[in-house]
Amino acid sequence: MSMNMNKHKKAYSDLYQHLLNGEREKAQIIQNFYDEYFSVLDLPAEFYLETVDLVFQRALLAKGELTQPGRMSIRVKSAAPRC
Repeated sequence: MSMNMNKHKKAYSDLYQHLLNGEREKAQIIQNFYDEYFSVLDLPAEFYLETVDLVFQRALLAKGELTQPGRMSIRVKSAAPRC
């Protein structure tokens, strides 16, 4: 949360204002975002850092070079994002 601190402060202010005004759906949208935003805190640091390194820093997934370790090394294929 240290990045864009003012944005997060405003979001929490809006969240509580929506709750005070009885606007539960608007408050829930903000709460859902922060539930997802903080979900990475549940990951072990080693897993998170390895994922950042492999997927973002070395871009192995985008290059089609990411492999899944195990009994056999399986190459992970990325697919075009779908909406």
